[in-house]
Amino acid sequence: MESNTTISDNEFQKQFEELQSYGDDHIMCVIEDVHLSKNAATGSVFMEKKFIRNCGKIGHIEDVVCFCNWRKGNPKPPKTLGALTSDISVHSSLRPPSSTAT
Repeated sequence: MESNTTISDNEFQKQFEELQSYGDDHIMCVIEDVHLSKNAATGSVFMEKKFIRNCGKIGHIEDVVCFCNWRKGNPKPPKTLGALTSDISVHSSLRPPSSTAT
């Protein structure tokens, strides 16, 4: 897993606003463990519009990170992200290999 560098609040806000401007084609998901008040997993779904499948869409699931202490006994984040794609009429979704944070 790639380590993250520190970014300023201004850099974060600028990036967030750009991603937000893409609308429903870019979905960011954060799964919170409300009992621990901690983020347990994150991931993104990016929509690709196609000409095949009646001009359908395919969802690309990216940047999935799940903290290993939380993963045991809980649904895997890619399944949760995959469920998001069914809510927005995506033909199928492509999932990256699993990664686990420590």
